[in-house]
Amino acid sequence: MNETSSKIKAAKIAGFMYLLIIISNLLSMAIFGSKLDTIKDVINNETYFRIDTAYSLAMYLCVIVLAVYLYAIVKNINENLALLALSFRVGEAILGVLGVIFNLLALQILNGQGHAEIFGAAQMQTLAQVFQDAYWLVAMVIFSFLGLGSVIYFYLFFQTNYIPKALSVLGMISYALVFTGSFISIIFSNNAYMFLGSQAILFEIVIGAWLLFKGIKTD
Repeated sequence: MNETSSKIKAAKIAGFMYLLIIISNLLSMAIFGSKLDTIKDVINNETYFRIDTAYSLAMYLCVIVLAVYLYAIVKNINENLALLALSFRVGEAILGVLGVIFNLLALQILNGQGHAEIFGAAQMQTLAQVFQDAYWLVAMVIFSFLGLGSVIYFYLFFQTNYIPKALSVLGMISYALVFTGSFISIIFSNNAYMFLGSQAILFEIVIGAWLLFKGIKTD
């Protein structure tokens, strides 16, 4: 397979991964989100919590796949920047897996495994809440890695004619807002990362569909 064919294939796989990640994430939030708001919800819906946690792990594995194929498309433009973008997106996935571990620790505590003799029920729930809160703190940081890595990827796309330049500019703006929201939340202790991050949903659907169905121009 020549380099052009490899890039076309990589673009379609990247497009599929964008759509798989964002659509499955929306479905996960719709199905599980309202059922898992508090520790009591987790206790009452342990199976849902386990499924949602397993999904989160699968999603971050998919992020690595997406990052690798995006790298394959743009590495010839500027290999150092492409590696930097890949590193940030893989870092995002590693942090995501850390969040998954926090969720599993919270569940282990709630089930009293190895701690029932030391802590009472109320203390166990409080400790589990600490780990669940840590999950959301990790999510706040994840957005900075997601935003910065994606800005670099779409800056590299902008240097090419692979996709319309308007899409590349929109991608840079959208992910710059994701990155900014993360730091606003860290500095001011608010949910700006969720508000500014949510606007990237539409872009990810658009770019995913474009790469999957339209592909990239290589001539």
